[in-house]
Amino acid sequence: MKHFCHHCGKEVENGNKFCPSCGALQDNYSDDDRYEEAEVVNSSKKDDKVASEAQTGLDLAIKILMVLSTVAFGFALIPLIWMVPMTMHAFKQAEKNEPYGIGFSICSLIFVNTIAGILMIIRDTYKTEK
Repeated sequence: MKHFCHHCGKEVENGNKFCPSCGALQDNYSDDDRYEEAEVVNSSKKDDKVASEAQTGLDLAIKILMVLSTVAFGFALIPLIWMVPMTMHAFKQAEKNEPYGIGFSICSLIFVNTIAGILMIIRDTYKTEK
């Protein structure tokens, strides 16, 4: 069954969500389509929430590991020269929700804490995939 677009007046087949001529949203597509759209939106919101919680957990683990490593090497003053600024930078990047960067992640892996550096790489990789 066909009807006419309320925006441009061109003929549109029943069930089409948009007019093929002007792209205007049609009011007559089926309720099943609307239900499926709502389901997709809800599922993507849930996925975003889970991803956000996982990222927050990774950030917390990175912060803890960086601080523990800095405190553990506190007896040797020379490593603190690079460990404190790197830990502060990691905190700032986590607060801004920005990627750490592969260079910083690898330097952290080598000079501060291996596990924290690996977690930074994982977080940045996961974030760029989204």
